[in-house]
Amino acid sequence: MYLKRKIGSFYSIFSAALSFFNFGESGYRDICIDVLRSVAIFAVVLVHSLNYLVNIKSNYYEPFFEMSGFWRFCVPFFLIVSGYFSCRMNKMYFLNFLKKIVLKILIPFFIATFLSYYIFWGDFNWSIFWQVLLNGRADYGHWFIPLLLEIYILHFLITRIFKKSYLYVWLILSLISIYFCFNPYTFTQFLFLLAAKFPLYKSFFVYLNNLFISYTQELAQIQFYLVYFGFGLFLEKVLPYFKKYNYKNLLTILFLILTVLFGILHYRDFIVDSWVQRFAYFNGYLALYSINFYIFFILILGRIRVTNFWITVSLLGKHSLWVLLFHGILIKILTSIFFENGVSENYRLYVFMLSFVVVGIFLMSFWGLEKVMKIKS
Repeated sequence: MYLKRKIGSFYSIFSAALSFFNFGESGYRDICIDVLRSVAIFAVVLVHSLNYLVNIKSNYYEPFFEMSGFWRFCVPFFLIVSGYFSCRMNKMYFLNFLKKIVLKILIPFFIATFLSYYIFWGDFNWSIFWQVLLNGRADYGHWFIPLLLEIYILHFLITRIFKKSYLYVWLILSLISIYFCFNPYTFTQFLFLLAAKFPLYKSFFVYLNNLFISYTQELAQIQFYLVYFGFGLFLEKVLPYFKKYNYKNLLTILFLILTVLFGILHYRDFIVDSWVQRFAYFNGYLALYSINFYIFFILILGRIRVTNFWITVSLLGKHSLWVLLFHGILIKILTSIFFENGVSENYRLYVFMLSFVVVGIFLMSFWGLEKVMKIKS
């Protein structure tokens, strides 16, 4: 009885804290989007389980690692979903926007970064901790949070400056981003032309060129992420027309064919082309694969009958931020307990087992907390 009472009080305190951070969102939720998020966050866990258990602990570099290219749709999915729902920011006051960012993202992000740094980084140093916090390098997936915040702030500014024309601005940004991703040295050529035209400022233009080359990968990464976010904004406007379309079966088959086609092309480039492996999240075939896969998922999920199974699965997507922030800690702890000496050649099975255990722990925790919160309310 004493232990049961202690567990009950722990759940009460924890659920109160999570509800303070808007853990349980009120209002209408699209269960299809939450299930889609669940698929994406499982892909994140699978890729990171594979990376930590196999590449770091056991040093296996075999075709199974290359298969992770198929799971790289996870980051584009989250950015498309973020763009899809960011229309709610369009009429939001700055203070409300800031409150949502702080309570829903920054505080959980700070807690997760602190725990990851304290547990796994050795001697605690505040100056290094703040650097790790700002660049999102404390643990797996943390880099996504600063990126998302930058895009959210950019979108907030665009909607305030250009108001109803914000979609056109995002379209122009996306087209420019796509052009520079596939022609990254156009800017370099432009700087050389300026240096030849204005020789007095040649050293300045050379400095800019060197700076651009040193950050080419990061810039290309951000540019293609803007494309995914912009596509989500666009999809929010056109998806209702897709759902009303009379030939849904034909559309579903079409997007399935396109998904398979671009998935094969992406996989081929992921293996063959070392440049694509370095820029794994934002090559052109991955973009087309992810976008078509996203639409195909939406069309399929729109047909499902809502049951307790899908409601339970959707919990993972509903609280995907918490999984993203804390799954790295769980992967490392479970690996140190069960796979301290690495894994054998049957590592494929262990990767899936570890991924399902991590996801299962989160899912059971969310399910239990939801039950407690319903009882309390």
